Amino acid sequence: MIFAWILLVIALLFVIAIYWRQNKKLSYKLLEKQEEMMEANRVDEAIWHNINAYLLLISDDFIVKQTNFYSLTNQVKPSTEKRVGEIFYCKNALDAGECGTHELCGACPIRAAIAKGFKERAGFSGVETTMTLYTSEDRTSSVSCDVQVAGAYLHISGKNEMLLTIYDITKQKEDQAKLLKAQSAFLANISHEIRTPLSAIIGFSPLLAAATTAEEKESYINIINKNGDLLLQLINDILDLSKIEAGTLEFIYSEIDINSIVNELEGIF
Repeated sequence: MIFAWILLVIALLFVIAIYWRQNKKLSYKLLEKQEEMMEANRVDEAIWHNINAYLLLISDDFIVKQTNFYSLTNQVKPSTEKRVGEIFYCKNALDAGECGTHELCGACPIRAAIAKGFKERAGFSGVETTMTLYTSEDRTSSVSCDVQVAGAYLHISGKNEMLLTIYDITKQKEDQAKLLKAQSAFLANISHEIRTPLSAIIGFSPLLAAATTAEEKESYINIINKNGDLLLQLINDILDLSKIEAGTLEFIYSEIDINSIVNELEGIF
């Protein structure tokens, strides 16, 4: 009888040991999962607070569930949920009293892309538009800005949601406009520079043909040659611009004759 009790106690201790070991393994796995989740949350927080764009997690009725807008703009997050246009102080949304009810909202390409994304359960990217935003709560001043928006469709806990990434491309658009203006000015200037030696070459060629003295011919030939060299130099300069953009331009240092350059300029003028 005592021997049976001893066997029973040993069996119970054995079962307890196995249970304790399994429980310990489960505890370790649970701890690992918790650490993985904490690490993932830290990465998620780092993305939301350090990305150079506005992130908005929205529902299919355009209500913002989560955003980094307030942390990026150092604003206090309101206690009530707001829609996309209301967060950004969209002039149309605030003037109409509710985001999406303004008569111009129907023509908004971003709103159309979001609605289509929810309907088709698909994302989108590269949608651009110009928005007019109020810069103060009293709506006394506003500013126009260009934005580019991308959306990623998500199905979370049985709910349809979308993660919007909004980039402010106002400065980029301004730089593009300045670049186009500079290119137009460059083309106008270079065409003038090219016409100058061409006019000299074309103008002095018939004079050379009609020249009767060797002195006249030599003078006209020199003028034509100098302007030909100038035209070639202009073409080389234009080709150098492409080398500058490609980062392959090489500098060649050499001696020059200042008197010769001044004489050439005098001849051109």
